[in-house]
Amino acid sequence: MGSGFFNKNIPAACEYCKNGTAFSGGKEIFCKKKGVVEPQFSCRSYKYDVLKREPKSEIISTDYSPEDFKL
Repeated sequence: MGSGFFNKNIPAACEYCKNGTAFSGGKEIFCKKKGVVEPQFSCRSYKYDVLKREPKSEIISTDYSPEDFKL
């Protein structure tokens, strides 16, 4: 499962940086270091904040058969 909160391959983005605060419906980020920036922008002061990120949900298959539920 590569979509976890602490995945090492998460690209840096101001939308989940400790220095950034979302406003304008999440379309813009106010950065303590750079001012108003785009959500996908990042700078050298980037610090990951796990509480600001929502991992993409995994798609669950819906094509089950009755045999899938038998023991």
